[in-house]
Amino acid sequence: MKYPIVYEQSEEGFAVSVPALPGCHSQGLSEREATENIEDAIRDYLHVFIELNHGKNYLDLVRTLENIGFKIMRKSKHIVMSNGMHIVTIPRHNPINAITMGNIVRDIQDWS
Repeated sequence: MKYPIVYEQSEEGFAVSVPALPGCHSQGLSEREATENIEDAIRDYLHVFIELNHGKNYLDLVRTLENIGFKIMRKSKHIVMSNGMHIVTIPRHNPINAITMGNIVRDIQDWS
C-alpha cells in the first residue's frame, strides 16, 4: 500500500501517522519498526472501514469518504470520487454489500 505518512522523532522513537486516514497512527523504536507498524495499522483501518460501511446506504459511504478527504468528481448511475491519489466508483445501491465494499477499499489501496 502506498499512503503518504508523517514521521515525528522523539526520545522514545518514532511516531507515525497517515494524514489521508484520520486517526491512523502508530509508533516504533526505529523508523523501520514504525513503518512496519503503520502498514499494519493501515490494513486494520481499512478492514474496520469495510466492517462499518457494508450494508449501509451509499450516501453514508459518500459522507464517510468525504470525511477522509475524497471529493465527488462525477454523479451518474455511479458516484465517482477522488482524493487526488485514488479514484473510487460507488454504485447507487442500497444497501452496499460486503463484496462491493471490499472492491471499493481495494480501489482506495495502492498495492506496490
